[in-house]
Amino acid sequence: MTGMSDKASLAGSGAGLDSLPDSLLLRIFAYIECDDLCLGVRPVSRHWYRLSHDFSLWRDIKLAYRHSLTDDEFIAIIDACHHVVSINVQCCDSLTDRSFIHVAESCPDIEKLVVSGTKISDQGLLYIAKQCPKIKELEIYSCKVLTVHSVKSLLCLRELRRFRLNERDRKSVV
Repeated sequence: MTGMSDKASLAGSGAGLDSLPDSLLLRIFAYIECDDLCLGVRPVSRHWYRLSHDFSLWRDIKLAYRHSLTDDEFIAIIDACHHVVSINVQCCDSLTDRSFIHVAESCPDIEKLVVSGTKISDQGLLYIAKQCPKIKELEIYSCKVLTVHSVKSLLCLRELRRFRLNERDRKSVV
């Protein structure tokens, strides 16, 4: 019975998560997936809603293996984020060039992009090569409609240090 009274006294004393400093809450939120951050954290309180928009949480967007993720949903996430430097949408097999052209327009400072297993085509890859010169890491394996033409366009990416064209090739370096 003492356990119940301890919980009640903690709740009554304001010792809940909201009493933690913002810096600590942001460190906790950093471990939460993007969609859970939007759907699970934001509705909790105005304070958490405000914190969930902190740019530090949206530098790395990890949405891999979200097979039902649509272009519209992904574009909305990109539009809500600022200062994005890394995007992983591996095996988000519903994403098309529309998403990747939007990434190129909205995230020119991106450094890491994983689009393996998506529907990116030459058009999307060419656009990324032209608009995102700071890319250091790029993974495009299992993208069935890419041709040699668009892959050659990546030569203009002077910062590119890691490039994976083959799923088994984990150490490709340009």
